[in-house]
Amino acid sequence: MYTSPVLTTHHEKHPGAYYATEADHPTAHLAHQIRRSEYQLWTTLLPDEDADYDLAVTAIHRLTGKGRFQIGNALAAVHRLTELPLVREIQDTTHRLDLSRLIAIDKALCLLTDETLLALIDTRLALYLLPTRLNQLLPSAGQITARIRDWIRLLAPTLDVDHTPDPPAPPTFSAHHGDDGRSYLNLDAPTDVALIIEAALRARVAEAGCSEAEALRDLVTGAARVRVVLNLYRAHDVEDAPAYVFGAGWLTPQVSNALADTATQVRDMDKVATKVAAGYQTPEDIRAFVVGRDGTCRGPGDNRSAADAQMDHSVDWAAGGPTCADNLASLCAHCHNIKTDGRMFPVRLPEGEIVWLFEDGTWVHSVPEGPLSAKARNWVQTLGQRITRRREHHHAPDREQEEGPTEQPEF
Repeated sequence: MYTSPVLTTHHEKHPGAYYATEADHPTAHLAHQIRRSEYQLWTTLLPDEDADYDLAVTAIHRLTGKGRFQIGNALAAVHRLTELPLVREIQDTTHRLDLSRLIAIDKALCLLTDETLLALIDTRLALYLLPTRLNQLLPSAGQITARIRDWIRLLAPTLDVDHTPDPPAPPTFSAHHGDDGRSYLNLDAPTDVALIIEAALRARVAEAGCSEAEALRDLVTGAARVRVVLNLYRAHDVEDAPAYVFGAGWLTPQVSNALADTATQVRDMDKVATKVAAGYQTPEDIRAFVVGRDGTCRGPGDNRSAADAQMDHSVDWAAGGPTCADNLASLCAHCHNIKTDGRMFPVRLPEGEIVWLFEDGTWVHSVPEGPLSAKARNWVQTLGQRITRRREHHHAPDREQEEGPTEQPEF
């Protein structure tokens, strides 16, 4: 099916795996034909590198009726695949990605020029876009964008192990008072500081039922005090491991260390993973694990943050279902209502995976993507291994000349 060894190996490791968009169904077949035709259209229309771009866009606009902005996005997305050979091979073979996903990939990479980093992301993205389960949900454009941004945020600093990041600038504050009786306050702060402030605001909002602006007023004037809970997900067995915070994503080691130094409580999520609560209400530590494992609402195709979701018992508490991670899933109110109505039913599998059964007899396979999911843990391990190898190589500067180039680590 594929010619690249990395893709062939993955395909052989997961025989029969496919995305729900590739199921044997008339709608899936029709959607595939549309994606294929659309992709072929834009690859055919892609002008040569030395062609007059304005004239090319004008001609495409005349022949297709598409707007110039849409044409520019489509051409840039198709051209980006020339820099991502593995992703392009997948697309040429499967036509799996629609134009919105291709554009999302291009925009997420638009500021990236480092060829080494592009090659690493090409490999990671290609593997991310290959299914590992039957009838698996295809990642959305938003999920693809988030993944790429996380990889860039974490990989870019490690490309030069000699580089010492500049110390973060102290927070700056400014106020502008208008003649109309309104004023504007602005705070520019390092991410670790901003996350703590945001957590305090949200805690006050939840406590008082007020707006974020009112919460800020109460906190800075001393009218209220809150207990700040900021869950920082970080591997304890990987040196300088990146940390994940909902709302910000994966953080650089520098920001991760700064936040970790302020922590007043450390929970071992491996122990929480098997903990069973005595009652119906989900304890804070079990909720933190489930949210960290799931990443988003586990409803099919729903990408709302798990941090804002409800804890749903897959087997109802009244029917003997325990309050533990293996029986809990993050569901937004909308998906929770659909499940409660009996229009979809979860079948739980190991490592937080869920097969959703629908009342019309169809089904789909959902794989968790949070920082505590199997995928993310694997990735943090490989990142840690890569950093360690680069540091070892840095401390032996003559090794490459004596032994020849080292093998590029799989990432």
